[in-house]
Amino acid sequence: MPGNEGRLNRPPFRAGLFESGRRGGCIMGDDPNNSVTNKYGQVWDTPNVFVTGAALYPQNPGMNPTGPLIALAYFAGDGIREIYLRNPGG
Repeated sequence: MPGNEGRLNRPPFRAGLFESGRRGGCIMGDDPNNSVTNKYGQVWDTPNVFVTGAALYPQNPGMNPTGPLIALAYFAGDGIREIYLRNPGG
């Protein structure tokens, strides 16, 4: 094509799917000495605060986290309903 003499002859750029959201920071666990929340996302030091996002991950999983995040949100909801609301602040 006229006018394209200086352009490289290569296929168009095709980016793969990727995500770059931040994760981690409020790791869940079973010991307040090495985690921020219990298995329901309830903050150890503040029982009326629940974390329900990707902050619960210990690190970036290297994949799309949507499915596991939905499961964690449901699990936190169960913890709020079945445990916290039966004994608020306890």
